Amino acid sequence: MRGIVQKSSFAALYRRSLLTLDLLTDRDSGAVIAAPELDPHFESSGGYGFVWGRDLAFIVLAFLAAGRSDLASHALRWLPRAQEPEGLWLQRHWTDSSLAPSWCKHQLDETGAALFAYEAAWRALRDKTLDGDLWPSARRAAEFLLGTIEADGIPCTTADLWEEREGRHAFTAAAIYGGLRAAASMARRHEAGRADAYDEAAEIIRAGIERELWSDFHGRYLRSIGDPVADVSLLGLAWPFAAVDPAGERMRATVAALEAELRCPSGGVMRYAGDTYAGGNSWVLAALWFGLWHRQVGDDAGLTRALEHALEVQTELGLLPEQVTKSGEPAWVVPLAWSHAMLLLASRPELELVRFLAPAEAPLRAPV
Repeated sequence: MRGIVQKSSFAALYRRSLLTLDLLTDRDSGAVIAAPELDPHFESSGGYGFVWGRDLAFIVLAFLAAGRSDLASHALRWLPRAQEPEGLWLQRHWTDSSLAPSWCKHQLDETGAALFAYEAAWRALRDKTLDGDLWPSARRAAEFLLGTIEADGIPCTTADLWEEREGRHAFTAAAIYGGLRAAASMARRHEAGRADAYDEAAEIIRAGIERELWSDFHGRYLRSIGDPVADVSLLGLAWPFAAVDPAGERMRATVAALEAELRCPSGGVMRYAGDTYAGGNSWVLAALWFGLWHRQVGDDAGLTRALEHALEVQTELGLLPEQVTKSGEPAWVVPLAWSHAMLLLASRPELELVRFLAPAEAPLRAPV
């Protein structure tokens, strides 16, 4: 790795990331909380000591990338226990899989992300028993998601991944696209007659994204129908869900616009333009998300830049916070599981499922 990134110092952060996620895992259930609880009385936030299905899906991807099949399998077996009978996952849960307090009806990206993690596990582990056990859950989720797609190809109104806005969002569409592609692959192993319906629905979403969420006026994708605010979640169109061509002109134009508007002089990245949550700082996972896209299109320098930033903003204990102030100090939650998951994903070879959906121009191995 170039510049300030030294192999030994990065290896220490990598090991600390594994340890952090291990310690945030409930040994009995396999669930992983988003962060140690910093606000037990919910005076400043809705609380962090819970399990979000989306966060857990990204954490499972990180476990798979890091070769922690034990933790990945345990977490995957937790997901069906938290699933609603209708097939979706609601906002958040206690580690025992019971429903926790929430402030939105649903976040449909979570259901798509869980399905994506199921198929990623098969491609990484080839565990027939686990795959067979997950299939009934995957089928319920996929059947539910079929009913969320509106006539224009974009899923129905739901909360965004930041839990701040109701609307019809690009990230939600991408996650459901990826989830249905995953479900189609699983169906071919278990109930082949269902596969075509899932693939066809995914294609309807893909076409809807290009028709409804691309803006010629703005020269990029929109984060939601009617909402042009620059948002790092637009990277989800490419990584990991590959609902659009990661290296295509439209995605490159979108990334360039996001870089111009969201990147800070310090090297950090804001979640979205005008973000004010907990002071409106840059987010570690946002910078690493850019790095994952850069790797997807064969840009070694962009990936390294993201990893360098993570090294720079870690705490003295090697923990990655949710946010970082302009002066480089950790802000709000420390550590955030999703930040550490993105670090693991950016530092290990790309997952087979992501390579399958969107082959990289030049596959890279980030040294650890």
